[in-house]
Parts: sequence; C-alpha cells; structure tokens
Amino acid sequence: MASMTHSRNRQALLFKKDLTSSLAKWLVKLSPGISHGKLSVCVIKFHYALNRISRFNSKTGIMQIDLRYLPSVLNRTLLTIPEIHFECTINSMELAKHITSDMSDTIDAKLWRSGGVKR
Repeated sequence: MASMTHSRNRQALLFKKDLTSSLAKWLVKLSPGISHGKLSVCVIKFHYALNRISRFNSKTGIMQIDLRYLPSVLNRTLLTIPEIHFECTINSMELAKHITSDMSDTIDAKLWRSGGVKR
C-alpha cells in the first residue's frame, strides 16, 4: 500500500502493484468494452514500463516521488504504451491524473487511520 513521508511536498512511497491496479481500474471505467486480453496487455506493458522510471526501484517495486510530479512522470510512461491509446477514451495525462488521485486518496486514508491527520 502506498505510504506518505511527513513533509509539505507530499513525498510518497508508491508500490508498483498499486499503480498497476489503479491503471486497470481506470481502463475498465473509461473503456467499459475493453476485453480481458487487451486489459492484460495494457497492464503488463505498464508494469514493465514502470521499471524505466529512474525513481523506481525495480528490485523492491517501490518508487519515492513527490505527488505533484507523479502525473507528468506517469504521462510520459503511458505515452510509451500504444495499446492504452487505442483502448482508452481519455488522453494519457487525464489517465495519469486519475491514477495520481487514487494514490493520494490511498495515502490520505492510511494517514487518517493511523491518526496522522487531525481536523
């Protein structure tokens, strides 16, 4: 599960499985007619494309990044996967923003449960 370091710049530790799960969720939501085979191809290619991100540790499957920069990093990654553009009715930056929002929501929920968020 994604986790957050305590700083103003929203540094986050993101797991590959969380990013790929979010991609799958949004591909299904945005392209409800996508076949299981095409969805699998998109998710697998995204999974391997994440290894090319310099901040990603391919051995641990974890990336540390400021969430403000995550949409642009994901967008560049998504642009390398042509199958996603054939299946998705939304542009890659919007898809990247949806994934980033999921990661932020997960982190906020975890902080809330741990008592790290005070109102």
